[in-house]
Amino acid sequence: MRAAAPICLFLAGLAILIAVHPYGVPPMDDTYIHLTYGRSIVQGEFMRYSHGAAPSSGTTSPLWTLLASVAATSGSAAPRVIMLMGAGAAALALLVASRRRWTVPLLLTGPFLFHSSSGMETGLAVLIVVVTHNYFDKLYDSTSGTAGAGIVLGVAILVRPEMAVLALPLALAARAGRRGGASLAPLLLPAIVAGSLWASWNLYSTGRPLPAPFYAKAALALAGSGGSVDIVGLLKGLALSSPLMLALLPLSALHRERRLRPHILATGLLLLAALLTQPNAYFQMRYYVPFLASAAISLAVWTGIVPASAGASGSRGLRAAIPAVCALLALPGIALFAQRR
Repeated sequence: MRAAAPICLFLAGLAILIAVHPYGVPPMDDTYIHLTYGRSIVQGEFMRYSHGAAPSSGTTSPLWTLLASVAATSGSAAPRVIMLMGAGAAALALLVASRRRWTVPLLLTGPFLFHSSSGMETGLAVLIVVVTHNYFDKLYDSTSGTAGAGIVLGVAILVRPEMAVLALPLALAARAGRRGGASLAPLLLPAIVAGSLWASWNLYSTGRPLPAPFYAKAALALAGSGGSVDIVGLLKGLALSSPLMLALLPLSALHRERRLRPHILATGLLLLAALLTQPNAYFQMRYYVPFLASAAISLAVWTGIVPASAGASGSRGLRAAIPAVCALLALPGIALFAQRR
């Protein structure tokens, strides 16, 4: 697989470049929100959607907004620049993921490629998911790494607030690791600081602890306002993205290997967070890409563990066949999302 990783990265990069370049394809509509807030930072009107307006909280990713301010300095080229920034973050995620067997081909789903080139924070969110999964193994095996994992968790909250759910599987890995139950203070402190700062700004600007879009799109808000919750459409979109991978996740969750538990827990929590914050297939499932990335890594870990008789030739064949078939079945979804882009 190490030999195949550069090929996979080349194909992924080619797909992203094709998605970004042809005929001046624009980014997603929400990308312009980040650019608008980013321009306000450059112009000295911090987090104002329009000139002279009061500060507001219309962005769900403060870190991506700061990066959008860099793109905003390029003037009319800002949309293209921020799309390339998103694609670059996704390419870096693939590079980091290539160290783990089979992860790269499993990551290459239609929603991942579509949204990594959309100019949104999706590629950066996937990078955080990949690094977090790497810390699960490090915390389990090593006597260090808690402080580094805490910094990653703090950054995750600033990328997307709902990624705070990653604190629970990180804590599980730290407590179950070989160091005999690590202190959780270095892990949780950066997350508490980052979350408190972001919540304080939201309270100052809107009077609520979370960004304004969360209250408009969340499942409870939609149900209370009579809005539609398209679970059927969402399930269809997820099934099209990577049907076999998602079908195998419940089976992998039953495995008794303790090392696998943080990976599976993170996948489930990211799915739950996405369902609560955006229970529809709108926006081409941008909210579900971190979950799909976590699912891909979890399945890669599982295929490295199962079956137990690792010395048998049939076992090696099974390990190779599962991810390969998962990747092949994701091709229709890649084609569909490429057409949308």
